[in-house]
Amino acid sequence: RQRQQRLKDGLNFLDSQEPILQKKYNELQSELVDFRKQYSLIEPEKEGISLKIQEQKLKEDLSLLKSEKNRLLIVREEVKNGTISATGFEEQISSNNFNGLKIKDFDQSLLKQIFSLENEISKKRTIFKEDSETIKNLKNNLSELNPLLQNSQLKAVDTAIRLNSAKISDAEDNLKELQNNFLRKPSLIKKFNALQQNLNISEKNLIGLVSARENFQLQIAQSSVPWKIIEDPYILKNPIKPS
Repeated sequence: RQRQQRLKDGLNFLDSQEPILQKKYNELQSELVDFRKQYSLIEPEKEGISLKIQEQKLKEDLSLLKSEKNRLLIVREEVKNGTISATGFEEQISSNNFNGLKIKDFDQSLLKQIFSLENEISKKRTIFKEDSETIKNLKNNLSELNPLLQNSQLKAVDTAIRLNSAKISDAEDNLKELQNNFLRKPSLIKKFNALQQNLNISEKNLIGLVSARENFQLQIAQSSVPWKIIEDPYILKNPIKPS
């Protein structure tokens, strides 16, 4: 009876502790859910790594944009100074694949005329002298077309530079915002890990309580063997020994 009572007392204690542990576990779960909702985070550590990857990608994109802008500025200077030919300009566009820099139909028409005149001049030079009227006329025609093409090229390059500058500005803003978000991550990760650790401890305590209660119930069941007197004891009338 005493053994049974000890087991029952232990079981009653465990039963009284279960609601307390369950309530604590539920509160920690709710706190963790609220934390994730508040900061829009599921796994802060993984998301911190993801932010670092995004930051690296933005830096690479920004570097490419700045490099492209430098090349555009060089092309613009060459166009402005007249040190780049129509052919060279077209080759620059094709080889660098500048974003926002396209050769319009008007430019294409001018380029064809200029290419045609340049070829014509090259052919005529094999026949006529440099000071001949034929060569002079061809050069004059070419000199009339070049300013038109130059203005058109400058406008195209300036448009491409503006688009490039806007992209650089957007990329820098995105990078700054990303870096600010990342700076918040260490403290959020620390708080998240503390909540997660407390939840794990609470879960283990709850599991341990359930296991202990099952063990007590098993012991009570094993020790509760019913018994009864099958036959009353009796004493023989004749003693076995004289004493």
